[in-house]
Amino acid sequence: MTQQKKDIKACVCHWLEHKGDQVLAEHGFCRRPNSLVYTRRSPDGSQSIAIDLEHHPIDDKNAAAAVYPMFRIVVDKANDLVREMVSGRSELFGESRSSLSGPVAWTSPNKPRARWYVYQPDSVPDAVQEVAEFLTSWTVPYIDRYCTVGGLAAAAATQGTYPYRAAKTQQETLCVIAAKLLIGQREDARDLLEQSFGKPAQRRHFQPVFEYFNALPS
Repeated sequence: MTQQKKDIKACVCHWLEHKGDQVLAEHGFCRRPNSLVYTRRSPDGSQSIAIDLEHHPIDDKNAAAAVYPMFRIVVDKANDLVREMVSGRSELFGESRSSLSGPVAWTSPNKPRARWYVYQPDSVPDAVQEVAEFLTSWTVPYIDRYCTVGGLAAAAATQGTYPYRAAKTQQETLCVIAAKLLIGQREDARDLLEQSFGKPAQRRHFQPVFEYFNALPS
C-alpha cells in the first residue's frame, strides 16, 4: 500500500470514529481501530458494512478516492442448509458465506450511485457524514429486514413496493430457497427452485438440490 493510500485510509478512519461509530453503534454495529468494516452479530447470523475505497476513480479523475460501501448479510442456518442441499459441492454454492450482499446503493429506493468522493483531507469529514447518514437511513433498516431466516425467505420478490429484494445470484437464490424450507414454506421453495434452475442445463448442474427436494418426507 502506498503512503497516499495509507494516509487516505487513516483520514477516513479518523472521521468514521467521530461521525460514524456512535450512530452505527446505536444499531449494534462496531468497528475496530484502523478498520473500515462495521460488524454486528444477531441471533440468526452476522452482518457487515465495509467502507470500501477506490483510489483514483476513473469517474472522477480529480478525486483521490471514492468511498463505496458494501453490505453483507449471513444467515447461518440458511447457509448450512444450502451446503446440505448441494451435498457439500463448493462449486454450486461458492466459497463466500454471504446470504445477501452488494453495494449499499441497492438498499435505497432511489437507487443512487452511493459513491462519495474525497479530494483533499478537508473534504473527508463531509463525505463521511453523508455516508453515515445514508447508512442509518437506508442500509441499516434494509439489513434489519433481511438478517433473519424469515426475512431472508421473503427476499425472492421481484416486484412490489420498497423494500423488496430480488435475489441477484444463484448463491443468493439457494439461500432464499433454504430459508423458505426452514420456515415451512416447502411449496414456495420448490416453486422458486423450478423457476430459477428448472431449465435442462441448470437442472443438471443443480441436480443435488432437486434430489434433496425429492427425498424430503411428504
